[in-house]
Amino acid sequence: MQIGAGTWIYVGKHAFSPQQTARITIHAPKQQIAAIRLGGGIDTTANVPRFAVGASQYLHFAGIPDSILDYTQGENTYTNDYACRGQWVNYLLGGSQLAPKEEGLRIPVDMSLGLHSDAGIRGGDSIVGTLLIYYDRDDNKSRNLPLGDSRLHCRYLGDYLQSQVVEDMRLLHAPNWNRRSLKNAGYAEARQPRVPAILLEMFSHQNLNDMRLGLDPKVKFDISRAIYKGILKYFAATRGTEYIVQPLPVQSVNTSLSGDSIRLNWQPAT
Repeated sequence: MQIGAGTWIYVGKHAFSPQQTARITIHAPKQQIAAIRLGGGIDTTANVPRFAVGASQYLHFAGIPDSILDYTQGENTYTNDYACRGQWVNYLLGGSQLAPKEEGLRIPVDMSLGLHSDAGIRGGDSIVGTLLIYYDRDDNKSRNLPLGDSRLHCRYLGDYLQSQVVEDMRLLHAPNWNRRSLKNAGYAEARQPRVPAILLEMFSHQNLNDMRLGLDPKVKFDISRAIYKGILKYFAATRGTEYIVQPLPVQSVNTSLSGDSIRLNWQPAT
């Protein structure tokens, strides 16, 4: 394979009926396909779903070389876990049309997003809100992306996402949701990727009111949707294209009978 050799390539979601025998057919030379995986699988070391293990442990399973995973050369496994993520992005990106002069798997990666909760207690029962971290330089002190665009694109991307999350949270769940800073800081996940990269932080996970929201499935969905909308708006703005936000199903659907007529009522979803 000329793109993504040695790691997993996502090929989409496919429905299988429990009443029928399933079959997978791949039209490719045998030497190009080493394995097929359905679903995320279970980690054989910790016996938990693979999405629940650390980044470095998962990336080892995904065939990423030790030179990327062992960032501290065996001194600190905690640091390795977050420091390998940006290096992984660059390893995928290298050799693609977005970074043609760099080594890698030739997979075009448009952006990188790190999503964190905050540690510690912040004001007891307060709501911490949304912090956005970007960095205007990379590990080589360059202020440009591989094709010459400014790394200020990281800030532009972050502003779109933070604005959307704050707007939606205030509208749907918490009018006092706090917009924190757009912070220019050299955190690994914001500094290392050679693409527009940001680190989005929310929910001080020892704060009661934060976690009342953070553990609510509806809030999780709405924040995920806000992130999607922010990304959509950023790429539409930078590429000069129109965008349409994927609509949600209507809510509060009901009918009322009046004489020979039936009236159908609903409320649009935000």
